[in-house]
Amino acid sequence: MLAILTVLMYLIVAPLEERELGQQYGREYETYRREVPRFLPRLRR
Repeated sequence: MLAILTVLMYLIVAPLEERELGQQYGREYETYRREVPRFLPRLRR
């Protein structure tokens, strides 16, 4: 139950944090966000 709640929390909090970071760092953060996955690393380029 705790694992499910934790995943749900991250699914809600991560987009809110990303919005705040986008406002704070602007275009640089948007570029970073496009290149780096949110939760799991990409295995291919």
